Amino acid sequence: MTGKCAVWLLTSCLLLTACGAAGTGSSEANIKEKSGAESYAGKVREDLVPLAEVRGAYREEADRLLEEDERISFKGCRFEPFPEAEEVCLLAREEKEATPEEALSIIKEWLRETGQEGEVDLARDVRIVTDEREWDTKKEGAYIYPALADCMDLASGSGAVITTDGCHIQIGGDSIYSMSTGEITEYAGGGLMAGSDAMGACSEEVIRSGRTEDLAEESYPLIGGECTVGEAAETVKTYLEKGTPYPPEEGTAISVPEVQVFALGDVCGFDFLVSRSFEGIPVAFGDYGTYVPRSGFISEETLHVYVASPGHVSAFAGRNMSGRLVKLLTSDRLLPLGEACRILREGLAGELNVEVREAGLFYVPVSETEDGTELMRPAWYMKGVNTVKGEGIVMAVDALTGDIFMYTTDLKED
Repeated sequence: MTGKCAVWLLTSCLLLTACGAAGTGSSEANIKEKSGAESYAGKVREDLVPLAEVRGAYREEADRLLEEDERISFKGCRFEPFPEAEEVCLLAREEKEATPEEALSIIKEWLRETGQEGEVDLARDVRIVTDEREWDTKKEGAYIYPALADCMDLASGSGAVITTDGCHIQIGGDSIYSMSTGEITEYAGGGLMAGSDAMGACSEEVIRSGRTEDLAEESYPLIGGECTVGEAAETVKTYLEKGTPYPPEEGTAISVPEVQVFALGDVCGFDFLVSRSFEGIPVAFGDYGTYVPRSGFISEETLHVYVASPGHVSAFAGRNMSGRLVKLLTSDRLLPLGEACRILREGLAGELNVEVREAGLFYVPVSETEDGTELMRPAWYMKGVNTVKGEGIVMAVDALTGDIFMYTTDLKED
């Protein structure tokens, strides 16, 4: 994980780019037609091995890799448990967008649940980030954008937003992209608006970080009382399973794998990275940062959730973990770990010296061109260090086609 600080306006621009198209969603048939799944199917290898055999040999192959001395080395690597899955799939996200009425309804319900109905003037404070209306750049903050009340004729309500001193919520697609109760910014002081905490402005002084399961029993003083990492992680999981506003689709499970404990004046807060799995196989997740694509464009899912009071989610920003995933192709056969590593070593022979630190079978979001369709590929996913250049590296070998994807990043951002 890495510390980061981004102003609210940046978040808005990102949402405008990602969610600006009109329309409320795509049918499964349209998703399959536009996905390139037919082209992908033509590249699926014939030498795949039954999943049950791959599972049975996984631990032995991992142990062998731990002992080998190669340019791509797995000595000291942590191998994730092999997923309890019956098949691997090629997946695509079903992207939906709320109508203006639906967006306003989500915002109203959130204000009610957080007890902030009386603090917001809906006609004045609910704006919408859209390129279909003129912006008033003479105003400040979210008020440069048109009022949602004046844009109810738009096809999409994605980008609807409130950002005041006391609260923040922004709609992305058909759900909540980011929100803040204002609790963290109020305690931190300094005149920050609510929402800046969701982008990490108050969590840069990290005092402890690691895997949530390793730190679960550690207790820290939060606003209002002591709380363990494990208790806070359970709060996050319960919150997201309830839905933001929609609960996860069947087959999707939420997990809270990583945490940073940050100083917040005389108390602390927790910054969790959240991930999900689909039918037993985890989806690759990552943090914000700069990276250099070397082959294709890997874009791990990112969702930060902040807890600054026991039993209470204070802010979050990032990918909706409840969105539906559409199966484009399924297989009960795949490349074994050892074969994937052989493909990787041959494909990158002489280019790299890598120490792989983490590896496992994941769904990895990849597009082969920067503006291309993104597919969630079943892949052997590996994170480590390129010791030649002293940089972080992420590599993925598609478990059905053998295609290689990777990017590099500064170690401080890995």
